[in-house]
Amino acid sequence: PGQHVAHALLHIENALVANCLLRDGLYVYCMKLLPKKDKREPVCCVKCQHWGHIAHDCMAALDACSACRGPHRFAACNHPSCRYCVSCESSSHPSSSWNCPELTRHCAALNMKHLDNTLPYFPTADPWT
Repeated sequence: PGQHVAHALLHIENALVANCLLRDGLYVYCMKLLPKKDKREPVCCVKCQHWGHIAHDCMAALDACSACRGPHRFAACNHPSCRYCVSCESSSHPSSSWNCPELTRHCAALNMKHLDNTLPYFPTADPWT
């Protein structure tokens, strides 16, 4: 009750079927859904806010808040409206922002490494893919 959003990850074995779903969408309970192709995204540590590893593997001695960069987790932050990005050392956005130039740089590097990230569909013999 009260839930308005959900996410689902579908694994489609057939590339043509997956492409048709991406192109045409699908209906669930009479509601048209427009799926998106799952892309590889950079990993960011929720402990230190740096790229390339997860908290389980983090070597940082202290936590870094994703909002104010203080030595605590965001849940314990007394200044949640504060904005500071640990990655690019900017006060224009928090560490969790999709507008971070460091995130953009890491995404571009992943796209170069995994070219399928840049394709709207899965390659098949069909010319529209």
